[in-house]
Amino acid sequence: MAIISDKFVFLHIPKTGGVWATHAMRQVVPIEMLGDQHNHFPSLLVNSTLTEEWFREKFIFTMVRHPISWYQSRWAFRVKHGWRMEHPLDYHCASNDFHQFVENALEFKPDGWVSWLYNTFIESVPGGIDYVCKLESGVDDLHTALLRSGVQHEKSTLSNLKRVNDSDMGGFPSKYWAKYTQELYDRVIDVESHCINRYYSDYKLNACDYVGERPW
Repeated sequence: MAIISDKFVFLHIPKTGGVWATHAMRQVVPIEMLGDQHNHFPSLLVNSTLTEEWFREKFIFTMVRHPISWYQSRWAFRVKHGWRMEHPLDYHCASNDFHQFVENALEFKPDGWVSWLYNTFIESVPGGIDYVCKLESGVDDLHTALLRSGVQHEKSTLSNLKRVNDSDMGGFPSKYWAKYTQELYDRVIDVESHCINRYYSDYKLNACDYVGERPW
């Protein structure tokens, strides 16, 4: 799915904070939804009456998140809402055990599912992407993207919004339930090095926040 206005197009990559970003954008500018959930550009062009030239005239941006927390959020969301076997990641990797899910994903996509996913969305943009926000700095980055697109607004409008996270379970965030072992954490960092080097080269995670004993 894309979020469109008269000035920009926002591509919603799964589990990267797009629900919050959509809610935030709606506070400052009229927007419309285009396409099915999480469509990338080839699908948008096929299933829309809008032309590639129309898209090229817009400021195009998206949002990513670090692969370490992406796997946690994706797993918790599916445990909470159910696995969808028509989705290739679920079909090949589904497990209610977080470690097994990640192990399956690393075997299914040895070059990194998250790296592949981001490339699928970002590299298919006609004329290239204009800006990539990070969930970890979501308010600042979304504020910058909207300003660069020509949407004038107060940053406080974004920062005052409550967090939206449908991967929470029992009042706890996904990283509470989905703890890595140090070995698995290191393997994800290695396998997903493509997108980490591209989007998070200057961003350091605190492994202690993600590695530890599971709460059961």
